Amino acid sequence: MSRMSQEQRWPAHRNRLRVILIAGPEEMVYAQRQLFLSHDQDVVDRDLVVLAVGCRGSNETQPTTTDTLATKYGLDGKEFTILLLGKDGEIKERRTRPVEPREFFDCIDAMPLRIREVRESRQDG
Repeated sequence: MSRMSQEQRWPAHRNRLRVILIAGPEEMVYAQRQLFLSHDQDVVDRDLVVLAVGCRGSNETQPTTTDTLATKYGLDGKEFTILLLGKDGEIKERRTRPVEPREFFDCIDAMPLRIREVRESRQDG
């Protein structure tokens, strides 16, 4: 396996995945992440990955993709923040309070790309 940096690998996901990036106090981040993951089919249907900033084992010393994204989008982990990143890597929503997953699912469902994805999946199935 090549020793490609996490930042170099991230563009490979662009145009394939939407990202929910959550930062802040660990207990809030964990609770918000679990809330999204409890809607597993909605997450899968919308090509989402849910990442938590700063919730990792203390023995990890290498920067992770999550750390790279947190730095790129200015998340320091001190204040609670949740971002929705589109498949283009752009911030679609930024919130500073916990959200109900449906709020972000509705936002995604209103995106032109998502509308096209749903239409194409209906034609294929």
